[in-house]
Amino acid sequence: MYFWLQLGRRWACGLQAGAARRWGDRLGRFFWRVLPRKRKDIAVENILRAELADSPEQARAIAKTSAVRLGRIALDVLRFPLYTEGRILKQMHFTGTEELDALYESGGGCILAASHTDNWEMLGGAMASKYPGKIVAVGFKQSNEGFDRFIRESRAMLGEEVLYPKNMREILRLLEDGKWICLLYDQDGGGKGTLAQLFRTLALSVTGPAIFSYARKVPIVPVHIYTRDEGFDVVVQKALWTRQDLKKAVAVREMTDTLNAILAKRVSERPADWFWIHNRWKWTKRIYGDPHDLWLKEQAQRAKEDEA
Repeated sequence: MYFWLQLGRRWACGLQAGAARRWGDRLGRFFWRVLPRKRKDIAVENILRAELADSPEQARAIAKTSAVRLGRIALDVLRFPLYTEGRILKQMHFTGTEELDALYESGGGCILAASHTDNWEMLGGAMASKYPGKIVAVGFKQSNEGFDRFIRESRAMLGEEVLYPKNMREILRLLEDGKWICLLYDQDGGGKGTLAQLFRTLALSVTGPAIFSYARKVPIVPVHIYTRDEGFDVVVQKALWTRQDLKKAVAVREMTDTLNAILAKRVSERPADWFWIHNRWKWTKRIYGDPHDLWLKEQAQRAKEDEA
């Protein structure tokens, strides 16, 4: 696969920007056509569960737009050699960076909380180019060796360090060294994590951002990217701090709820931006049952506690 991806890179880098966008859309439409019916049904189910569509037909339209969008992401990754030496920043309009700018000057570490919304690969490259030497993208090794090598090399072109951590100590050490740990926190954690509110459901949610923030007393900074006509808007939100005056489990659950609320707000703004074909509630359903029923039961329990 690595050879074919490199061949595709050579072709993609020879395209003009407008042609690359058109080819990205073509690739995305092809991807939607060959996507298994099961994945399309999962996307529709997820959108209806989040109550972001009034009918299965509307949910399917959102799911299709979301899947087609992946074509442009793929073309942008292929074209990463064109964005080196800070050239990617010419396409970016940043807002809300004041706290990050100050943190960069001070040398402090933080957690960048990102999600699979819009063009997350361009977001990672933009942050690494704007704040060189800081960004460490934490993820999982891809099953295909050639694809994994290609992705790691692509991200490294723009200054992202990629880490597949063996244990928490590696990440904690990097935070002590002033690195910014970039975590995509919006996916199902494979049965791990804590139940936290996501839309009008409970969902098993990864707790890494909150745990690392709590352990090292560093801020969590949510970051978002939005595609515009010929570039991108990067929005940096105010820093969040995991409370130290609470027991760890309580503080982690509170912060995870907060991050999920930020994610839900972002997705609700432009539903087609999210990665809906991911089976987000898979392990929640397997272990605990219906996600919406879980949320209703929690709401009822909280109401009883408030009355008492």
